[in-house]
Order: sequence, then structure tokens, then C-alpha cells
Amino acid sequence: MPAEDKVKYIVENTACVIRIVPTRSTSFTHLRDAFMRTLQSRLSAGIKDGSLTEEVAVEVASPMRKLKSLFPNSPLAKHTPLDIFLSAPTPNRPRALVFRDLGSVENDWVATELVLNYFDGNSPSPPVGLIFLVADCIYLFTDESL
Repeated sequence: MPAEDKVKYIVENTACVIRIVPTRSTSFTHLRDAFMRTLQSRLSAGIKDGSLTEEVAVEVASPMRKLKSLFPNSPLAKHTPLDIFLSAPTPNRPRALVFRDLGSVENDWVATELVLNYFDGNSPSPPVGLIFLVADCIYLFTDESL
């Protein structure tokens, strides 16, 4: 199984954490705007290619507004980590995306797509090797049985 498929499997089936550590001073609003642009882009692409319905697009509007409201209008200092925790899937419950010290959003699509974006080869995020992905099933990266 290719590494991209293993990453997608981990993100879709386990709890995981992404740690963002800015290499220069930035702001929470800068990160917020990047997250919102990413989600809007993935939403538009999903509607265009038919992988998302208009119903899903309407359902994610409220969680996306909540995500936008989590971020304060304040700086994020250089080398200050921002942890984003994606909860494990639970039957009959939406997945939570928890931003350490900021709050959380509960929606399967928003949570999963935001994390998957970090492993998308077309995104402006760092390459997979530079991101620390913490998951119960991290061994999947080297397990040849998949």
C-alpha cells in the first residue's frame, strides 16, 4: 500500500495529532485564514467532482463558522507549537477536531479534511516527513500487510 493510502487510512480510522510549529512569528488569524481557504477549496473541489453533495456542503457551514471563531486576534510566537488533535471515529458521533487551548469543532468532514490537507502533495503545507503524526496505529507506515 502506498504511503499516501496509509496516511489516509490512519487519519480516517484513528486518533491523531498534528503539531504546527511556526518557523517565524505569525498570528492566529493567519492560520485561521489558511485553514478556512483550505476547507473552502476542498469543499468546492468535492462539489465539482461529485464526491460531496450540496447537503454536505450545507451541513459543514456551521462547523466552519465555529472553526473560524476559535482563533483569537493575537500573535503566535516563533517556535510556539499549536497542537491539533483529531479524535478517533466513534459510531453515531461526529469526530472532534481539538485545537489546544482554543476549542474544538465537531464535524466528520471538517475534521478529516483539515488533517488530510497536511498530507496532500498539492498543499502549501510541509512534506509528510516533516510532520509528526501521532496515532495508535503508527506502525501502519511500515506494515507491509496493508
